[in-house]
Amino acid sequence: MFTLELQEINQRLKETRDVLLTILNGLNGDQLNRRHDSNSWSISQVCQHLYKTEELYVVAIK
Repeated sequence: MFTLELQEINQRLKETRDVLLTILNGLNGDQLNRRHDSNSWSISQVCQHLYKTEELYVVAIK
């Protein structure tokens, strides 16, 4: 049961990552690095945060 849940979670993460990468591939550098204001993150910064967070979760799950 637990293994099935992890497989489902992993599959959903992969699907979500694939959608995100498709969207990001359609953006140019200015769009990726633009910040709404000095207190906000750019799309690039958000993606970097997601990547680092995912790495931490993978280690924690293992």
